[in-house]
Amino acid sequence: MKTFTLKIDDAVSDKFTWLLEHFSSNEIKILEQDEYTDDDAYPC
Repeated sequence: MKTFTLKIDDAVSDKFTWLLEHFSSNEIKILEQDEYTDDDAYPC
C-alpha cells in the first residue's frame, strides 16, 4: 500500500473526503491530520 500526503484547500476538503469515503476500508484508510506538517518533518 502507498501513502500520499496531500495539502487540500478548505474549499474542497468536504468534497474530497466524501469521495474517499466511497472506497472500502481495505482500499483506502484516511489518516487524519489537522495541521499541515512539512514533508521534511516526516521520518524516513
